[in-house]
Amino acid sequence: MNSIKNNINKIYIFKFFLCFLIMIPVFVPYILSFNLTMLDIFILQMVFGITMGVMEIPSGYLCDLWGRKPTLMLGGFLWGIGYTIFYFADSFLLFALFEATVGIAAAMVSGADFSLLYDSLKQNTPRGEKTKFVGNMQSYGVFGEAVASIGCGFLMIYSYMHVMSAQLIAAWIPFFVTIFLIEPKYKKMDKKSHKKNFKKILRHLFFSDKLLRLTFFNLVVYSLATFFVVWIFQKYWQQEKIPLKYFGIIWATYNLTVGLVSRNVHRIEKKMGAFSVLVAMG
Repeated sequence: MNSIKNNINKIYIFKFFLCFLIMIPVFVPYILSFNLTMLDIFILQMVFGITMGVMEIPSGYLCDLWGRKPTLMLGGFLWGIGYTIFYFADSFLLFALFEATVGIAAAMVSGADFSLLYDSLKQNTPRGEKTKFVGNMQSYGVFGEAVASIGCGFLMIYSYMHVMSAQLIAAWIPFFVTIFLIEPKYKKMDKKSHKKNFKKILRHLFFSDKLLRLTFFNLVVYSLATFFVVWIFQKYWQQEKIPLKYFGIIWATYNLTVGLVSRNVHRIEKKMGAFSVLVAMG
């Protein structure tokens, strides 16, 4: 039981380094330095968004078929491969290959980490406590990005390549963490009838559970929408002639705010109720 319980800390570490995106605060200026345009950047984000969106249901199916650990391992491996491509990329096509690779990786990880965390908790864990653990996992992610953003500010004193080298190293850590995860027991899907399994998943997702359907569309659409809006910020900062070394500090401030809220969301939900929290978020 202790080995399963240790999953929780490993998942936190996994989430921290998955979100340790030290290159993100200077992503737009870095891409533009290769004579690409803002239109190219938005197309690249479209590649990421479409790839992740298309792979969401298949990745969930693989999770039910193989197990959460193998799916997370595949996601972590593709994440490392993606950022290896990014390190050497110098053209639109290579950057597009990077976006597609990390899009598949993100889809593999999406949901599998939550599922493994939930099943690593004791069965009699109260719902409020489970919300606390989920909030903690989310906060580890945003704190990871915040720490990475501050690191980006320091490394940009030297060069882009210092930032990209640190990103390459950090991107492989999630894969190595997944090797040490333990898969809790759960009922897997029948491997013999893929068509039947897919019908069952689609029926459950789109027809049998209204709340699940709304949650799914909300998460997918909201997440993909923010991928586009967020890239406007860095170009705007450039136009305002803010030095690149400060981009990381600005980005870190945003992420620290998100992290603090994530760590306290279970208290807010307990006080206001889940419905009120969702309305406030909207």
